[in-house]
Amino acid sequence: MLRKITPLAFLLLAALQTPAATRYIVALKQPHHNGGIAAVLHGEAEVAQHRVRQFENLDSFAADLTADEAADLKRSPGVRYVEEVAARSLLEDEAPATLKPAPELSQFSVQQTTPWGVTAIHAPELWNLAAKAAPVNVVILDTGIDATHPDLAAAYAGGYNTFDTAAAPVDDNGHGTHVAGTIAAQDNGFGVVGVAPNTRIWSIKVLDSHGKGDTEKIVAGLDWVLSKSKSLGGKWIVSLSLGGPEATTADREAFQTIYDNGILAVAAAGNTGLGAVVYPGAYPTVIATGAIDQTFTRAGFSSFGPNMGVAAPGVGVLSTARVGSIPAADVAIDGGATLNAFALRGSPRRDVTSSFVFCKLGRPEDFPPGVAGRVAVIERGCGTGTTDGCDLTFNEKVKNAMAAGATAAVIYNFKGGKDDIAIWTLIRQGCENTNCSDYQPDLDYPWILALGVSYDDGQKILASSTLIASARGESYQSLNGTSMATPHASGAASLVWSIAPDATAQDVRNALFRGAADLGTTGYDLYYGYGMVNALASAKLLAPSLFGLPPLPQTPKRRPH
Repeated sequence: MLRKITPLAFLLLAALQTPAATRYIVALKQPHHNGGIAAVLHGEAEVAQHRVRQFENLDSFAADLTADEAADLKRSPGVRYVEEVAARSLLEDEAPATLKPAPELSQFSVQQTTPWGVTAIHAPELWNLAAKAAPVNVVILDTGIDATHPDLAAAYAGGYNTFDTAAAPVDDNGHGTHVAGTIAAQDNGFGVVGVAPNTRIWSIKVLDSHGKGDTEKIVAGLDWVLSKSKSLGGKWIVSLSLGGPEATTADREAFQTIYDNGILAVAAAGNTGLGAVVYPGAYPTVIATGAIDQTFTRAGFSSFGPNMGVAAPGVGVLSTARVGSIPAADVAIDGGATLNAFALRGSPRRDVTSSFVFCKLGRPEDFPPGVAGRVAVIERGCGTGTTDGCDLTFNEKVKNAMAAGATAAVIYNFKGGKDDIAIWTLIRQGCENTNCSDYQPDLDYPWILALGVSYDDGQKILASSTLIASARGESYQSLNGTSMATPHASGAASLVWSIAPDATAQDVRNALFRGAADLGTTGYDLYYGYGMVNALASAKLLAPSLFGLPPLPQTPKRRPH
């Protein structure tokens, strides 16, 4: 809550008669708390009307202003600048990677997977050393976090919600939870393990459920980190898997301030595939991180340019998702084979273990008495090898199976059928004129488990005798993007810093650059920066005595002009 602002800023804000539509950040020439600020804002209504947010460590505030009021502030001798906030968001084309068959996902509850990127950057070689060290604090500025996730709960220390300061930074998108897992998923025998499982993670929600935010929220988040680091001490890193094409003075200065206060910043390079690193990654005080695939080649979507810092794994990155949020389904058959499947829209989540009966096309007459209490296996369509002119819907096939007493239905595609199993549905559309919506009775219907599989997998099922059909919500997901590369770099920095507690943020930054594995053109280049993050090599540079090595010269590496 704002208590003090400059007299001139107060007068201009108090003069506002109507709410303004544009959000601005106003930077002041004198510090907030130097004793020269004597005017106290009179009346909380003024603050509420103009949504004033003061940045305690940055001598600035944000407010709704008209264009005229902004112009007046710019002319004030007590104001350094006034600028509109700029958009920041999740990066372009951040869509799920092609998932490996669901059977691999279903193993997460009983065994632990080490994602390929964690191994590629040589993180596991440092875990024993890091386990004995004090944890580094990594603050993730993103969509929030699912702090209930069993792979994250032990590492989570708290956070801040820039949209609602009274609320927890709950992840209503999933992106922030995925980033958090790559950094610090616990080494606990199940799920996945992150780059630095000894890290203490914090979450600041700066992006909404659609992945949208702005520089005001970024600055507010950095302001919070500054306060928290001053009160708690310790080592601090901020990780930002987000960006925008526009630089602003406000967030450039905020990143400079945390840099000057010994806080390391890592951000995504961008997903445009073009030669322009997005902001804040493009600021010189931030380590911009590009994405590589499993062949250690730059991903085609990964932005590049003269401000590139390092590259890190960013393709097919497996990590944590909001608990139960990722649909998964499979069919296990005799001999231990597990087949990929998709739950038809409207199907419940459950497991069914049973023998099955082949019920042909799923017409009422196709169900023998023996199907009761068993799984009905049904062919898609009407028996013509096409859906053209076929009026036998998935809805009808499954209802017929239910009428015959089946406990589940597995529908396989006909030979040569369109590869559209992922969108098969039990829910019909109700239309009035041109307005269509889901038919509510279908949404309310007590469906049995209904899965779709390919033609080839359908033949495998028919050649077996029993099956286990499963539809569930997984808590792990694979994603592509420089957003996924960024936490590899942040986690590596945390891991290296934890075993070299006397190092500064600048030392860690330099060690990441010097220890990176050179890729592409020899030396620094615009596509890979200094190369792929290598946590082990960086640790040996920063703490050689732990590896029986002599001290090494710490000549800083700088980006070429």
